[in-house]
Amino acid sequence: MASVIEHKELEFTGEAYIPGKTPLRIALDHVARYRFAAKYAKDRNVLDVACGEGYGSQRLLDAGAKSVTGVDLSGELIAHAAKKYTRGPLRFIKADISFYAAAPFDVIACFETIEHVPDFQGAIKNLYRLLKPGGVLIISSPNRPVTSPARSFEDRPCNRFHSQEFTIPEMRALLEDHGFHTESSAVFGQRLTGHNAAAHFVWKYLSPAYFANPFVRKISNQTPRYFVLVARKPRSESLPEIPGDNGAV
Repeated sequence: MASVIEHKELEFTGEAYIPGKTPLRIALDHVARYRFAAKYAKDRNVLDVACGEGYGSQRLLDAGAKSVTGVDLSGELIAHAAKKYTRGPLRFIKADISFYAAAPFDVIACFETIEHVPDFQGAIKNLYRLLKPGGVLIISSPNRPVTSPARSFEDRPCNRFHSQEFTIPEMRALLEDHGFHTESSAVFGQRLTGHNAAAHFVWKYLSPAYFANPFVRKISNQTPRYFVLVARKPRSESLPEIPGDNGAV
């Protein structure tokens, strides 16, 4: 397991996960996503986008990845990660995911990132380039109807760190537009609860999704606070199988 040493120089600001300092609800969400992604990591070269302080990258390596590269815009977080997580074929690079260039990867994890990127089109285009044919992108983002009062894509999200937020159909369309293949069977979510538009005030003031289960699960008739999509880059027979219906961590 990854080191749990607390580094005093890093503080939780609301943007990056810091072990031991991030509020429990957010920490559980973060850990659950990487436990889900770990199912795809074994014997594969993995890119961890917006790796932050590095916990998730180490978690993917511990799950059996052949190698893991963590990329983040923050030089402070990258320097921290490189000092803290030093076991095995793991490296950390300061880079902008819209422009980062490297040999293609088998798997890319991109968690709670795309909503922060103003040039989200360029980021998705580059993620496609960074995947091998047959590779898998595991991408998560807040589900706008639950997490923001923004009614349309053009409305400003309530989270000050976000440039935009998406619905599940919007994200699937974005991925498809850039060459990825998505299937309804590969749509997962966290903190699933019942929801309808008429009860929006209940969501706003009581926030049931805030307290629901953080496990990553297949979506049926419920609405997630965060969605997790598994997208494929076509033209390969080496694609990992999508996990079964339980999907839980």
